Amino acid sequence: MKAVCTLSKGTVRAALLAFTAFSTLALQPVATQAQMPDPDSFHQMMSNQLGILKYCTGKGFPSQKAVATYEKYMASMPAPKDAAKSALYLRKGQDGVIYNGEQSQLRLEQMAEGLNQTPEEFCKSYDENAKAFENAQ
Repeated sequence: MKAVCTLSKGTVRAALLAFTAFSTLALQPVATQAQMPDPDSFHQMMSNQLGILKYCTGKGFPSQKAVATYEKYMASMPAPKDAAKSALYLRKGQDGVIYNGEQSQLRLEQMAEGLNQTPEEFCKSYDENAKAFENAQ
């Protein structure tokens, strides 16, 4: 039997704020090295977002074009030093888990609820993120 973790709305909101702040870094214009997170952390975060996007696509929400845009963006990034860890972040995303380490995991459905959105609305936001990537390249 698998235990289900229930989180208070305050916990979900705190996780949302952290996720939003971290996700926003991905959409910022090119910054100096001092302003960017370390490359492996950034790659892990982007791997998880790509996994979440694939999870959403499997549910029929965002477009396949968004997946292709994310994959193209990821291909332009330097390879991570710890490829296995980035692969873990991708797998977690593909399972519908917004993941930032073992102590920071949130189901996509919980994230959407904390934002007063349906999972479909949350997933469709990745189409807008993909457009931002296209414009940045």
